[in-house]
This record gives sequence, structure tokens and C-alpha cells, in this order.
Amino acid sequence: MPCPVIPQRHFLRKPQPLPRDASEEQIQILFSHIHNPRDKAMFSLMLECGLRVGEVHNLSLEDVFSEGPPRLKIHGKGDQYRIAYLPPPAWEALQSWLTSRPVRKDRAVFISEHGKRLSVSGIQFILKEYCCTAGVHITCHQFRHAFGRRMAEARLPVTTLQKLFGHRSPRTTQRYVHLSNPFLRDEYDRAMARVLESLA
Repeated sequence: MPCPVIPQRHFLRKPQPLPRDASEEQIQILFSHIHNPRDKAMFSLMLECGLRVGEVHNLSLEDVFSEGPPRLKIHGKGDQYRIAYLPPPAWEALQSWLTSRPVRKDRAVFISEHGKRLSVSGIQFILKEYCCTAGVHITCHQFRHAFGRRMAEARLPVTTLQKLFGHRSPRTTQRYVHLSNPFLRDEYDRAMARVLESLA
């Protein structure tokens, strides 16, 4: 008897795990150990603007705009560009680094002690060293997850969050709303209030 399964038609959808987030307590502990202006600026951009580590690596001085609302031109995945707006803490951290950044030929925003653009692995290694000192475990991408969670908790529309993240599909962004869904919590609270009222 022939197999009834048609590969092009019958398939199992792979599960989509929820983003693994870093707690606010862990973030606070970690940042209490970061005093280097360059490193604080790097990780602030990931946490407060949702940048990927590769996007931080790609940043050049020409990508920083201070006229009008402080913002960055981001070179993201698939050679896609977008604008990221900087909240005051991230802008202050970046300004602090840029004013102390040594003048070098390399136009990268974040450079090593040798004056060269910091590599992705170099940024990840720096974070790992801080985590060891602080006694926490946070990855660069968890900063991005934390940004998504914060925006979802603040009820930012999914379509707007999608643009800030640089996601092609809103389904990818929707995972962050599932991680922290304030609308679901509101509906639950209203329903539970009615239940408790009926039982009183």
C-alpha cells in the first residue's frame, strides 16, 4: 500500500518558542558593573533600541543623526535599512562615548583598543566578561528580547514594533506580544472581576 503522506502537502509545523528574556533585575545588576562609556553605549543601544549585535557592529559615525530627534540609520538583515530612535538614556550613553572616542581612520562607531571596528564576536566576548563579573547570564539577543517585552507591555501596536525591529513578517513580532500580552491581561482581569462579583 503506498504511503498516504504527500511531503508538499502534509507536514508538521515546527514549534515557535517564545523569546527567552532577561529579567529587569538581571539587567540592573549587569549595568551596575558597566562603567566603560563604549560598552555602556553598545549594550544600551541593544536594550533600549532593540538593535541586533550585528547592527551595532555595522554602525558608522555617518549613521548617527543628532538634528531633530536623535536617531540611527540601521543596516539590518538582508541589506535592509531602517531608522531607530534613541530614548534619552541611550542617547546620553552614546554621546558620552562619542565625545571620548579616540580619533581613528576607521569610521566605525564602536572600535577596539587598536582602533579597528569591533567584531560581532568581540562584542559578545565583552558582554560575557561583564556577565561573569556580575554573576548573571545575558546574551546580546536577550537585550533585544527585553526591548520587545517592554514595548509590548507599553501597548505599542504590533505593526509599529515590527518596523522598529526590522522584521519582515508581523508573525515574528507577534511572539513578543505573546511573551507579555497586556491586552490579554486586561481581558482576564475584567472577566475575573465579573466572576468574583457573581460569587460574592
